[in-house]
Amino acid sequence: MDPTKNTSSPIQKFWGLFIVAFLLVAITITFTLSQKQQNSVGARAAEVPITPNPLVLTTSLDSTIRVNWPAPITPQPTPLTSLTPTLPPLSPYTKQIFSVWDHDPNNPNNDILVSTKVLGNTSSVADANGLQGNHQYTIRIEGLRASDGQKEAYLANYASTALQPPMANAAFFENFMDTAPMEVKSDYLDVRTLANEGIQPDSLHEERMLFMPNERHFHTEMIGGVQRSELIVRPRVPFNFASRTGTFQTEVDMAPVQNDNQGVWWEIHLSKDIPGSGRAFGSGNGNEFQNGITFSIARPQNRSDQPGDITNTSMNKALISVNINNTKTEYEGTVRQATGANVRMPVIIKMTDDPTHTPRNKAEMWINGVKVAETPWLNLGYTTGFWTLAHRHFYTSRNFDFQIPNQLVHWDTIQYDGPAGSINPYMKTYIQPGCGKIVNYDIHSYNNGGIKQCPKLSFTSGHSTMPLNVDPADFSKGIRAARLIFGVTHGQANNYTFQINTAPATTVPYFDNSEYDPDPATVLIHHDLTSAELTTLHSGANQIIFNGNQNLTVTQVELEVEYSQPRIIANPSTTNPPVMIGATTNAFRFHHDPSNPNASETATTTLFSAGATGSVGWHADVFMDSNDHDVDGNPVNDWLHVSSTDGTLTNSPANIGGAGFTTLTLTADFSRLRTDCNTTVCINKIHQDDGNDGTVGVIRIRRADDPMMMNHMPVYIAVMVVNDGQTAAHDKDDHLLTTFTGLNSSFNRCAIPNYCAITPTQFPTITPTIDIRRADVNHDGAVTVQDFNIYRNQLNHQCTAGMTNCADVDCSGAVNITDATTIQGQMGRPVPTQAPVCDYLLTPTPGRFGAINTGKSVNQMQRGSGSYEIAKDNGKMSYPSSQ
Repeated sequence: MDPTKNTSSPIQKFWGLFIVAFLLVAITITFTLSQKQQNSVGARAAEVPITPNPLVLTTSLDSTIRVNWPAPITPQPTPLTSLTPTLPPLSPYTKQIFSVWDHDPNNPNNDILVSTKVLGNTSSVADANGLQGNHQYTIRIEGLRASDGQKEAYLANYASTALQPPMANAAFFENFMDTAPMEVKSDYLDVRTLANEGIQPDSLHEERMLFMPNERHFHTEMIGGVQRSELIVRPRVPFNFASRTGTFQTEVDMAPVQNDNQGVWWEIHLSKDIPGSGRAFGSGNGNEFQNGITFSIARPQNRSDQPGDITNTSMNKALISVNINNTKTEYEGTVRQATGANVRMPVIIKMTDDPTHTPRNKAEMWINGVKVAETPWLNLGYTTGFWTLAHRHFYTSRNFDFQIPNQLVHWDTIQYDGPAGSINPYMKTYIQPGCGKIVNYDIHSYNNGGIKQCPKLSFTSGHSTMPLNVDPADFSKGIRAARLIFGVTHGQANNYTFQINTAPATTVPYFDNSEYDPDPATVLIHHDLTSAELTTLHSGANQIIFNGNQNLTVTQVELEVEYSQPRIIANPSTTNPPVMIGATTNAFRFHHDPSNPNASETATTTLFSAGATGSVGWHADVFMDSNDHDVDGNPVNDWLHVSSTDGTLTNSPANIGGAGFTTLTLTADFSRLRTDCNTTVCINKIHQDDGNDGTVGVIRIRRADDPMMMNHMPVYIAVMVVNDGQTAAHDKDDHLLTTFTGLNSSFNRCAIPNYCAITPTQFPTITPTIDIRRADVNHDGAVTVQDFNIYRNQLNHQCTAGMTNCADVDCSGAVNITDATTIQGQMGRPVPTQAPVCDYLLTPTPGRFGAINTGKSVNQMQRGSGSYEIAKDNGKMSYPSSQ
């Protein structure tokens, strides 16, 4: 036998060629997947144009698109190939990636990523925020695979924003469309904060109460555990509802909150006088301020202070609280109101004054077009007042059922109407030099007027002058109304007067409220300028002259001026909001069980780039309370740790999937915190603000290139720890709600005056060209019974095939684009711009071995000048005969 001759049998030859072909297939597929992964890193959409999905429902708002979709989205089967005779089992996605793309209707390949959100695998609603008005976008929802962190199975649709018009006779309208990131529009909004002694962590200072305009709306955030803090936002134009029904409207999310006295919640107030701080509204019900009415979603009906009282169905009942000359009444709704985080709803408040009715006033609260609470007819005693939005925190740790050390609320569009002929005026607010646009009250600064970084006026012989400069360009618009507001030391009676320029001196009646005693030290006084005072205003320096005794303290003097021209709000063409850093979870609670030998407890959150492409550097700071103590009563401030303080997010998950995530580990070291004890010696060492009431630490994560946080919102992650010596089974604080059912998810535009009639601009779109031959599952060149059988057998399709249209998977009577799209959605075919036949496999071409047998699915590899083909027919492997 000649050893140089090949004596292999035909079977050996076949299997040898089969192995070679198999390896080539594997190498090619691996290379192809690698290329796809590399290509997905760019800013452009790698999977365009989309196939619009009618199940992705969108609602067009001014700078937001509300998106609803069926959940959970399910993984797609692995595409059929000759090498996968059976499909692997499917597992649900771990997360969903919600992304928004600036859509180019002339070339969908130019779609550019705008923003990204990371959602749970069962989420079915999200708001696309920070968008340009009257502009078109692409929305994508993709599942993230647990096995390899890749994203797939996107649902998608096109949608446009639609600018919200002001209501008829709008007296105030702010949609934040032209608000720059982190800009405080103090001309139109009066923002004030106050924190009591003991609020945690004390090292975070005013950042525990945040007002952050961004993404063409604004955010308020409250952080803390014990004591109380609050933030209020007041539009500077008064509200007049005399002899009519006046309407107020805003948009806000109603994420689950706590009961009225122990938790974090928001309120909307209408009061006769201007509140100096949120503390004026009392400890929780919002009805402490004389002659005011409060609207809130703050507590369950028939609340008791016993563990387990709050349930999924009893939380978040609407509440209207009324104070008429310190006579207080409450009116509760019966239906629970709640949304997911950053899913806003339209809130409408109607105030009626009917002089022909006795009593003459009533109030109604509407959410998403449904009345949720109302008062009976009553006499308020005033028909002109001021609206105030409040976000408040009070002893979160004492709440039995839902402890949130950190709550971020999203607001948009504040507007209300006035009498017939009202306009939304151009405004300017002239503030005492050296004082800030946000007023931060400090209860310890009695001698400094009670306001941080704002000096008190210096009196010489009982006299002080404050110049406020009016710009000539403003003055030329014509002044129609103005108010002077300023702070005075609490308890000072009518022992002073003030004078505006050369107008006669005025004595202001002192408005007192018991809630101010003993702190803050400052009471806010407001005075509407008389006709005589208005006529003395002029361009340049206007003199505000105070006369009083040596004990008078005046601070934060502001002159609010309404001009006679209407305000014009721009719609800038910028489409991409500033890139922010996101975190999947921003509030944690650890309870330490003394029977647990592990002294530390950990949790993780995930950081990601919430904006467009490119790397984003981040830096983390850790804040703890100086009043935290160890078991011996010694102060400690090193119990909270983070796994890393600096890092870089390489790209958005919308571009690179799981590779865009960074895991951050938080560690609470309970060996550094005291445990409740029973002996007198031990109790005497214990600080009142930690242990049973909990202790809060905060990790702040900001962009590394924005150290002063001037241009980008930071992320705050709050950690509440309870180390009270109790086991979890006996811990009264351990009744934590973890699920919330019946969330509101739709946005009723027609609930907002004048908005229902606005039709979103219809932009031209490109419809992908899809060859119906894509229903040719097995690549035999024709749509046949076998295509349908493959689809039915592999995907358990139950529809009976027609005689001639056997790949009519939707049983419409025709093989068309819908059938091809259905197969694409179920079997993972991509949708190229110009769809080749059967793009989900390597495109077959005739090889040197002749035509492919009918009914066979083919993968073809090239080696040198020859072609090798492997065909699958009824699950059996065969090799075509050679020429």
